[in-house]
Amino acid sequence: MKRRLSSIINPFYKFAPLAMLGYWLFVVTDDYRAVGGLPMAVIFLLLLGILAKLASRLKKVYLAEDTLYVSNYLRQIRIPLSEVASVEVSSIGGSYL
Repeated sequence: MKRRLSSIINPFYKFAPLAMLGYWLFVVTDDYRAVGGLPMAVIFLLLLGILAKLASRLKKVYLAEDTLYVSNYLRQIRIPLSEVASVEVSSIGGSYL
């Protein structure tokens, strides 16, 4: 039986910034004055882009008997536990908070 090791809300963290980025691209191209002018729109889009890039590192991780399953939601790999030297916890920012 597989046991989830990653957070159950990883898909939200991974795909919400992309959805928000798409929405704000629509808002900016429709009427950038509605969001505080062009400089504010560019800064906000840049921040959302950085958040989307950081969130792209998140993985779905499962442990089943003697195998570790790691997925980036597009493809999945199997890693035998005998080949795992160490495991580190990380958050969206890159370090454990």
